[in-house]
Amino acid sequence: MKTKMIFKIAVDIGMTMIMLLQMAYVFADYRTHMWLGIAEFILYIIHNIFNRRWYAALFKGKYNTIRTVHTVINIAVLASMAGLMISGIILSNAFGLIRIHTGRAFARQLHMLSSYWGFAFMSLHLGLHWGMFMEMARNRIKPMSKAQIFAVRIAACMIALIGIYAFIDNEIISYMLLTREFAGFDMTKGLAGFIAEHIAMMGMYIFIAHYGTALLSKIK
Repeated sequence: MKTKMIFKIAVDIGMTMIMLLQMAYVFADYRTHMWLGIAEFILYIIHNIFNRRWYAALFKGKYNTIRTVHTVINIAVLASMAGLMISGIILSNAFGLIRIHTGRAFARQLHMLSSYWGFAFMSLHLGLHWGMFMEMARNRIKPMSKAQIFAVRIAACMIALIGIYAFIDNEIISYMLLTREFAGFDMTKGLAGFIAEHIAMMGMYIFIAHYGTALLSKIK
């Protein structure tokens, strides 16, 4: 595997891990959350530099259903990251450099919306490219039997179902619609339980994007 590809994968893995840690903000102190946010934004910029050709081709060629879905989700991720950065600057007083006294209530709401919608869109974005990761895995391991493929798909379904349960149980939709503005998670689950639930929810979004686009392709 080429060095550039290894670095790109490392950046994507780093973004995913930081995103999960950032969602666990109820367990982190303010400074840790702030610096992880800065690291996430830097990795996102690097990710976009690697994929700058996508922006160059944005207004070229025809748009079918699949390309439209990819474009909408990518733009939604970009909007979410912009919202997180703007609100983060306001809430952190420009990372401690200046004092910002206005717009904090708006910034808190924007940060909440950008966080939970951003988590959803970034996970969906990952799901859109899941086939590529699966293909890379197939090229590096021995061919899987039908039974093994069936077992993997059952595991994917189980993770997605657990993700749906976690999504409902934690009332994530209330944060996405701003009917609640403050976190109310069950702290007795601990950090490990919190991360596990969010991995399951990420798996749910990946499942929806991966199999959803596959279904759209077959319908087409």
